Parts: sequence; structure tokens; C-alpha cells
Amino acid sequence: MTLLPRLSVLTLAIAACGDDEQPSKLFDEEGAWSVVQYDLGENIEEIDPQTREDAFMLSFDNANRVVTAASCVGLDSDGMPDAVTPEDSPCRLLPQDTAWQCRCFAYAFRDDVMQFQEFTAGSMPPRLAFDPLLDPGEVGGADSGGGSGSGGGGGDGGVTALRVIPLPDVKSTYDFRPLPAGVFGGDGVANHFIMKARATSIFEEVYMDPDGRDSCMRCVPE
Repeated sequence: MTLLPRLSVLTLAIAACGDDEQPSKLFDEEGAWSVVQYDLGENIEEIDPQTREDAFMLSFDNANRVVTAASCVGLDSDGMPDAVTPEDSPCRLLPQDTAWQCRCFAYAFRDDVMQFQEFTAGSMPPRLAFDPLLDPGEVGGADSGGGSGSGGGGGDGGVTALRVIPLPDVKSTYDFRPLPAGVFGGDGVANHFIMKARATSIFEEVYMDPDGRDSCMRCVPE
């Protein structure tokens, strides 16, 4: 049964807020989120629970304002990424031929808009100041109002804005549209992913896989 109904985007006023104040947010993002549906350009598709359950996840660390995007991808005969999307990854079917790949983003979150800026795992995350002029679906400069703010650390690229939309009558499930280009194989423009809150412990597989897959380095070392 398709979870995603026809949705109208709710327009929310963005209140001014200092960098150290707690902004209003649509929901508490802390912890792990797993792709349950996706749209890679054709239609909304359900994740295959036999081969790709919890194979494409986000993990939000509110204390450090960092989000990790983790994908369990298929590898070719040379050990290079081959099947890398929720549509084609053989993650749960062929653990010996898959590996975890992660990307790290500093983020800001206000009302129903998130803004992401990529950085290298293990480096100082940029302190991202929310840019109220950057609309979802746009990419702003790393040194613009939505770029690195006080707190040090430089990002590796521009700032991507996305909108999060709740699914009516579906608990703890949100449509992220769009995620930054390349995350879960998305185009960063029209593709989007419906994600459901999961137990935080689920994400630990990314760092120490019980099936022996190559694992990810933590974005922020413990």
C-alpha cells in the first residue's frame, strides 16, 4: 500500500533566530531514519524489505549539528561501487559483494526546511547558519548567509536546501525533498525519499557491520 498521498506543501513563516537559540522545528530529528519509499524519477516505489531494508539511512546528531548519510551499495568484480540506489542495491541478499558508503553534512533545521553542507569525515564540521533566502531545491554558496558561520570549520561545497513534509496519519515518517545530489542515487532536484524513524542502534551497523562489510568512518569521531 502506497504511503505517500497527494500532498500540498505547507507554507511556514520563518522567524528570525540567533545562531545559539533553539529554532522552531517541525519534528525532533535526532537519531536514525531509514528509507521506506523513494522516487528516482519514475514513480513512488516501496523499499524491498528482503534486499534493502535499512540499507539507506540518515543519522542526525543534533549536538554537533551533523547528519550522516549511509548507503549499503553493491560492488563490481573490481570492488568498485556498482548498484548504489534503493532500486538496485543487493545489500541484504549479497553481503559479501556490498559495502557501506557514507557522506557527512553539517545541517541547520528551521520549521520545515533543512539545509545541508558537506564536509570530510573526521574534519571539523562547518557551523552552518540557516539562510532564510535559500529555497528548497536550490544550492547556495558555501560562503553565503547559509554557509559557514561562527564556530570554524570549512565545508566541501555549497549548501543544499530541502523541505521535510509529514505524511498524514503515518507516525514518524517524512518526505525529504530533495536530498543533496548523489545521496542514495538521487539527482538533488526532483528525486525524493520517504524516511521513517528507526532505533538509533540500527545505525551502528554502518560502523561495525556484523556481516563483515567494509564500514564507514564516523563523521565526528567519538
